[in-house]
Amino acid sequence: MLLVQFQVSILAYNSMYLVDGVNLIRDKRLNTEYVCQLMLIENICIRYLMFMLQRQHIARLMDKCQRLWTRLKSNEVWSYARPFERRVYFYRNFSLVISYLVIVLFVAGSQLTHLAPDRINGTARRKLPYSYYYDVQEDPDFSIISGIQGLILCYMAIILAGIDTIAPFLIMLACGYSVTLKNRLLNMAHKDDKSTNVNNQLIYGDVIECAKFHREIMSYCQDIENHMRSFHMVIMICNVYNMSLIGIQILQNIEYFFQYSSLLAMHFMQLYLSQWAPDHLLHETKAIGNAAYFATLGHSIYNHQANKILQIMMLRAHCKPVQLTAGGYIKLSMETFGKVNIFLFSIKTFENFNAYAQFFSDDNQCGFYVYSCSKFYFVKIYILNIIFICLVIKQLEFHIHEII
Repeated sequence: MLLVQFQVSILAYNSMYLVDGVNLIRDKRLNTEYVCQLMLIENICIRYLMFMLQRQHIARLMDKCQRLWTRLKSNEVWSYARPFERRVYFYRNFSLVISYLVIVLFVAGSQLTHLAPDRINGTARRKLPYSYYYDVQEDPDFSIISGIQGLILCYMAIILAGIDTIAPFLIMLACGYSVTLKNRLLNMAHKDDKSTNVNNQLIYGDVIECAKFHREIMSYCQDIENHMRSFHMVIMICNVYNMSLIGIQILQNIEYFFQYSSLLAMHFMQLYLSQWAPDHLLHETKAIGNAAYFATLGHSIYNHQANKILQIMMLRAHCKPVQLTAGGYIKLSMETFGKVNIFLFSIKTFENFNAYAQFFSDDNQCGFYVYSCSKFYFVKIYILNIIFICLVIKQLEFHIHEII
């Protein structure tokens, strides 16, 4: 039932902006504020659509993750796996707080902002939290629609927080499993027994168990890379593009600073989380090689077969650690995060943003330009949105049929 509510919310949210965009293009009143908000909506819709299309793959990843979880001992769960899980929960709650802050600022801004009257000596018009199918000014319609839009925004915040933490949740649990394996390798040589033969068998059995666990972790990480690379690519492109649009919008009108600053912080956090989790996984999988190296030196007795397996694990971890990518091309790491921020917040970029803002604020220079260029661009967006709406309706009918 909750999934049906989510799909109804995102369907209504997207369709309201589409109808308003058609009216703006028809009246030649398209502005950068609408373009900025529309790109934010498309960001959420594209990621939600990708999540719906990959639900089966994500479910298989969760099953594989659960099987790895069952191989942990009770002390390993609380010492190594749970801390990584709690980090994801913290970022999910933080994302919800930022999203609700954005909602409060947008709703409060709409209540405090009044539009110009549509006729001479007319009264100022009220503004809804976001676009609607038609202009509403009279009560109780205005109050009812404002409440419905606020409720839809709350659902959208929950959807966004869930989508943003799907990949980090899977990645951070892989980090927990890698840390567990690393500590097993470092601690397995401390088993002492008076019988040399018994100690030999214990060492070999532990190494075989670690090798199997390492193979399952690598298989799990490879599945994450295969199914999440397109998801990470969309996050990279949409976040950088949206942050650029928000910068242009703020420089065009400084009054939007408080309204869009929280939105900018939310995109900054999404970009950081998409780079930090893969970077952490890269370092943890490399650390397995170091642990295997020290494990070969820590045996109380020499075991040729065990050392050979450990050397293979060491070569695998050092030569080919888990490097997640965006689209198979962009390596996800904190280095990439730093380069993106240097590009976004450099003086040259701000100068370009300021030039774009001045250009778009001059109606005489760019009014016809925006109108003519937007036709082809928004036709493509509308076609994609029609496909998206059809898919959502199909999924909605399926879930309603299941409930009935």
